Amino acid sequence: MEAELERIKREMLRRMLSGERREGLANCPFDHTADEESLSSSLSRCKVVIADFWAEWCGPCRITSPIVEAIARKYEGRVAVLKINVDEHPELAAEYEVFSIPTIVVFHRGKEVQRFIGYSPSLPRQLDSLVKELIAA
Repeated sequence: MEAELERIKREMLRRMLSGERREGLANCPFDHTADEESLSSSLSRCKVVIADFWAEWCGPCRITSPIVEAIARKYEGRVAVLKINVDEHPELAAEYEVFSIPTIVVFHRGKEVQRFIGYSPSLPRQLDSLVKELIAA
């Protein structure tokens, strides 16, 4: 056991000294009140970003919210999950051509790869599968 701990310490020290970082895994937040600045920041530093465009008055948004939150918990720190209230940030909704809510936009390396509009019973499986694939890519 001590030999294994020593090996892990040496490997961590080697990585620290070499400046090696695991791409896409540092500082990827779960932001319940995202805005233009947090979206831009996350797109530039996180490998995978999920932007959930929603509104408080939206019934389907309430159904998809726990799905998005489960993904945020499962991939904490590795995937940025941003909840963007379209009533508070209509300019972001317009910029990303969100015409219906909920709309979940998934980005990989700063580029949109897929969007999910509305609720579907297959959404949890589809979103999780996509995130796994993008993290591995």
